[in-house]
Amino acid sequence: MRLLPGVHLVGSGSLGHSITDPHDSHVYLIDGGSDAVLIDAGCGLATDDIIARIIAAGVEPTSVSRVLLTHAHADHAAGARFLADALGAEILASARVAEIVAAGAVPAVIGGDHTCSLPVVRALAKVHGPLGVVHFDAHSDTYPAAWGIDPHHGTVFRNMVEEGLLRPRDVLQIGIRGPFSTRDDLAFAKQAGFTVLSAEDVHRDLDGVIARIAGLPKSGPYYVSFDVDGVDPSMAPGTGTPV
Repeated sequence: MRLLPGVHLVGSGSLGHSITDPHDSHVYLIDGGSDAVLIDAGCGLATDDIIARIIAAGVEPTSVSRVLLTHAHADHAAGARFLADALGAEILASARVAEIVAAGAVPAVIGGDHTCSLPVVRALAKVHGPLGVVHFDAHSDTYPAAWGIDPHHGTVFRNMVEEGLLRPRDVLQIGIRGPFSTRDDLAFAKQAGFTVLSAEDVHRDLDGVIARIAGLPKSGPYYVSFDVDGVDPSMAPGTGTPV
């Protein structure tokens, strides 16, 4: 399923487009011409189907050099070894981020839901110590576990605080908006010391928001994170949690 030039959906389970195993996450193929990358790997029960869809996208399977795992949930990562073995590809996860940082480069990580930020920040914090954050999103992602799952895409910034990965007073969240599940949805963020700017704050005073970013303390490195649902869903509907 072609999404954009060079971007194809080659795996998706029952919560998505039901084109591979029902338990699969979305699996994306990024075709760079002579080189290609998979983002996530599915649950491992439809490896042949995913490879068939890579071929159907016009990409030679042996040109897939890397499988980038956004996080370790089974629907995203359990199929990594099967795909890596079948394609001769390298698996990239948080250890790879650590290598990039240790080399003095700045990693840019794209794809998956917001859970992918947790292993990345763990790797960054091992090198730099606790980080500040500039976080563009509709949600604070500091929520409790859901359905017995922790972490998930709505918990990661709480998880980071609990693991000591952040400088909470240097966390700026921008664009937060409802509807909220409870009146206490932002309680953890505010109690931790985050600065939370709503979508209304952005609409009322964009220059002021820019000034808040520019005025962040120079107390250490910052991690910048952008969730697509920070954009108005009328302009970017391709998110699982449009608000």
